[in-house]
Amino acid sequence: MDPERMAQVGERVGQVIFDASMARQKGELGTAAELHGEAVTLFALLEQWNQAQSQAAQALALYEELGDTAKAARARYALGSLEAQASGGTRTLEATLKRAQEAGDPALVAKSAEKLAGVALKRQDYRAAGRYIELMAGAHADQGEVLAVVDDLRMRSFVFQLQGRPADAYTCISRALSISKQSGETARMLEMRLDLHMLTRHPLLDDDLRPEELDRLIDDAAAAEHPGMVGYARLARATAAIEAERVSEALPDAEAGRQAALEALDPTLYLMACLMIAEIQEKLGDRLKVLTILFTCQASLGDLLGEAAKAPVLQVITSLEERWGKTEFDDWMTRYRAQFEHQP
Repeated sequence: MDPERMAQVGERVGQVIFDASMARQKGELGTAAELHGEAVTLFALLEQWNQAQSQAAQALALYEELGDTAKAARARYALGSLEAQASGGTRTLEATLKRAQEAGDPALVAKSAEKLAGVALKRQDYRAAGRYIELMAGAHADQGEVLAVVDDLRMRSFVFQLQGRPADAYTCISRALSISKQSGETARMLEMRLDLHMLTRHPLLDDDLRPEELDRLIDDAAAAEHPGMVGYARLARATAAIEAERVSEALPDAEAGRQAALEALDPTLYLMACLMIAEIQEKLGDRLKVLTILFTCQASLGDLLGEAAKAPVLQVITSLEERWGKTEFDDWMTRYRAQFEHQP
């Protein structure tokens, strides 16, 4: 936030707190609670988490005094979220989740469980994270939010993978694929099919789990006019070729992945494709093309997303000097720059 905007927010929050105090003195507790809620948002914008927690606690106390259970529940969730943000504490969120379950409020159950799952993942408590994700999925199912259930199953699959349980992860994605098919969500179906392909290549899975045919997935994604999924699938096929030491066969898929990223305006896919092209060109011994694709990638990401987006590519370029040796690296950098010396 720029200084002028910060000053405006700071001025506003001071006025809001004063107004809340005056409303309390007049006995207008509902108005005071709403003003404390506004102060929570303003302090959060300023990233002043302790002050935001204090305002949320005051709003909660007032709503409880008024007997407004619905607004108290929202204030309790806000307070719990702020506690988790500031210190990783979960007591208030746990209380929010329990009350939401007792009140039969699936929307608040889902929100609270999602926050708790995030905290558990940061702590690497994968068992707790899985439990919260399952609660979240159940709550979303109760609300008929089919796509949210698919996302929840995908997250559960991710946690199972972190736990070293690829077969359970596979089961989750299979369920997500089935739900996607029933809902007719083509994009999600393609995503789940690619996830299944990646999982079936896991060394711990049973031999009878056969991977999805990537050729068919690529064709289906193209037919559905989903360039992003075409790109990710092409990169998956390129990865398989590299692992099988068929490096030259991987290059067309990696380049096609980059083109798909440009069509989909997907910077993550673009970065992945460029780094894979660089890896392939290095394996093929063409260091000039390695530098060319990396500097092209760096410039494109910088133009699209700003200077900060260049950092991952710069790290890769810097690592080349260590791998190639300073003399070799400087020599190839000279050759790279020479390409542009006579250009208008």
